Amino acid sequence: GALAGIAPADLPMKALRSTTKSLVQQLETEDKDDDETVFALADALSDVLRFAFYNVNEADGRRIAQLPVDEARATVKQVIGIMKSCLERRSAIISAISGGYDGVVPDEDECAQLYDQLMAEERNLT
Repeated sequence: GALAGIAPADLPMKALRSTTKSLVQQLETEDKDDDETVFALADALSDVLRFAFYNVNEADGRRIAQLPVDEARATVKQVIGIMKSCLERRSAIISAISGGYDGVVPDEDECAQLYDQLMAEERNLT
């Protein structure tokens, strides 16, 4: 099968690499208006990377899985790009709330919707 020829000690590393790459790619292509999905993907990526960082082999104290430096650098660059896009969306929402596009401040209902969007973007950043 697909796991033939892979040493058991290499499985966590392969799983980390594959999972991280998939989650980042999904985050980059996901519809940004689908707040729940974006949050779930970001949260899953955070959990996977946190798990990899904190889990060590009891016998030798080494991490069970970690990304090679070039992949870690690429992952960080991609995540920073995703965060940048989120911050740009937040900036546009804040501008819309203050009437920045056309000088017209939105009504109460529109403001409430914009604040909801702003909070969803904030949630995704954390």
